[in-house]
Amino acid sequence: MFDHFHILPKSHHRLSEDYLDKVQGAAPGVQALCRLVIVLGFILDGRLSWRERWKLRRLNERRVLPEGDGEAKCRLRDFVNGAGISAWSDPYVAKLATPVTAKVEEDGRPGGGR
Repeated sequence: MFDHFHILPKSHHRLSEDYLDKVQGAAPGVQALCRLVIVLGFILDGRLSWRERWKLRRLNERRVLPEGDGEAKCRLRDFVNGAGISAWSDPYVAKLATPVTAKVEEDGRPGGGR
């Protein structure tokens, strides 16, 4: 996939120290989106290294991700074999469909721009 889209992979992806705490404290839709991006990051390259499996176990233990390395490995295998991601990503995306509760005024700005 990286070759197909001419994307140069980065060897390090630094996050802020409190990123996981922010994910856990976010609204359910934001949590779902962050979790989906995290899981996709593990499987889109088509392999799951021992370091990635270790990270997945830690994320599962901290309850950031509901799935562990075994589930991610199955999803990776399905993805590589052509099953796509919609079968397992739909529950994540469904959480994003919750209605927005912020009030938007006529001018399009939250709270009417006051």
